[in-house]
Amino acid sequence: MTSKKSNFFPLKLNLNEVTTDPLEYSSNSQSGELKAALQDLIGSEPYEVHLSCEKVGNAYLLKGDIQTGLPLECSDCGAPFVHPVKHHFEDILVVNEAYKRGDHASKNNHAHEWEEGQPECTYLESPFLDLGELLHEELALQEPIRPEGSTDPKHTCEDLSQIKRKWLSLGKDGGSFDEQIRKSPFEALKDIKLKS
Repeated sequence: MTSKKSNFFPLKLNLNEVTTDPLEYSSNSQSGELKAALQDLIGSEPYEVHLSCEKVGNAYLLKGDIQTGLPLECSDCGAPFVHPVKHHFEDILVVNEAYKRGDHASKNNHAHEWEEGQPECTYLESPFLDLGELLHEELALQEPIRPEGSTDPKHTCEDLSQIKRKWLSLGKDGGSFDEQIRKSPFEALKDIKLKS
């Protein structure tokens, strides 16, 4: 099988045009096709995307790699940092007509029944795939639940006594958080106010 590389990155992909020969697409922050689709997640961070799509039986196999950074705030100290993302995904795309009256389908009841490392399956109602939306969702799933200032698991924030969140103030004089907690933890909570 030979692959067909394209210099054009389509934001909408017509799966009816995909054959058993893989179609390959690439995009980056300089070409900018995905800038609008990923703007709310990555801001001005550079990105690089590689996609490959091929027909497999009555389905389509979409493989992709995303490399970028997510600008986040540390959940411990509130300091801004860039979370690096290097993500590979494989998706099986199946075009299904909407269910009619009396149709049935079976699926796994729980996520623990899925096999780890296997491609995911996405059912589409039409053969037109919005690649910007798909890549946006793949990237959004890479955002950590509890972002920390580093990918190192032994990471500790340098100065947890400083409140770096600009939307909070502590007390009338904006004093140290540790000093307020030593007096009474509930008194410290009483003095935390949203800045307006």
